[in-house]
Formats: sequence, structure tokens, C-alpha cells
Amino acid sequence: MFKGLLIGMNKKELKAEYKANKDFYTNIDIGNGWIYKTDLSNMFIDSKTGLKGIYFFLKGTRLSGVGYQNTRNALEMTRQFFEEIGYIVFYENEYWNLPLNFSSTYGLIMTDKDKTKIVHLFPTKAPGNPNSHTPGLILYEYKIFMDSYKKRLKTIEEKKKNAGF
Repeated sequence: MFKGLLIGMNKKELKAEYKANKDFYTNIDIGNGWIYKTDLSNMFIDSKTGLKGIYFFLKGTRLSGVGYQNTRNALEMTRQFFEEIGYIVFYENEYWNLPLNFSSTYGLIMTDKDKTKIVHLFPTKAPGNPNSHTPGLILYEYKIFMDSYKKRLKTIEEKKKNAGF
């Protein structure tokens, strides 16, 4: 999925891989001035099926964020990075790069050409400063994301049908 972090890894396997290659996972330079990182607390792990996804954040922004304009810039440049390596847009919310307007479940969803990976880009709040914005980036295995996406669409359709309007 991402370097040595593989779908299905359990916590023990993830911890060993992360510890062995921590420098890589904490300095992911995408070549446009923005450096992402992840850590063990940002791994989406299911107790039965293991690793399902990885959340990345800009290095040095967890506590303070980067503000509105830098969040927009980072999201746009990150999109450009993924487009340049062959990812294509699957879904694009109108406000995917506007921190003050964004209030959706999905921002910008892109898939690699082989449909094995999904990246989800969106503006979010910095955990250490809820008044400051920062970009979010999640990497999923394609099938895991699509199963969840289709399930959510089905739930929404059922609610529409049962709403009584």
C-alpha cells in the first residue's frame, strides 16, 4: 500500500515496520515545498482485518495548523503532485480546497491508474488549534474505500426513500 505499510498488517507488524523506517514515514517530501508525515496513531486499523488506511498531515502543523491560505495552497499542490504521478479524479466536492466552506464527508478523491489506491484530500482543523486549518490526506486501498463509499451511498438512498417527503 505505502512503502512497507501493507493492507492487513496488524498493530505489531505496523509498529515494527514504522520503527524500522521512521525517518521515511516522518519526512515524505512530495517535491513542492510540502512535507507530509504519518505516525502510528494515524493508521486506520481494524482489529480483525488489520490496516485499512493511513492518514497523513503536514509536518509541523499538527498543533498549530497552517492557516487558511496555506491549507488551500498545500491542497492544490498535493493534487498537482498526484496528478503528475498518474492519479485521476474520481470525485470532487465543490469546496474540497476551501477550508471555510467545506463541510462534506468527501473532498477530492483520486485513484491511481491501476485502481489499487485511493487518495482523499480535504481541509480540516488542526487538532492542537481548532481555529486554524490544515490539509488532510488519507491513503486507502481501492477496494476497501469503494466498499465503504458504496455502502454510504446505499444508506443515503434508503434514507431518501424512507424520509416520507
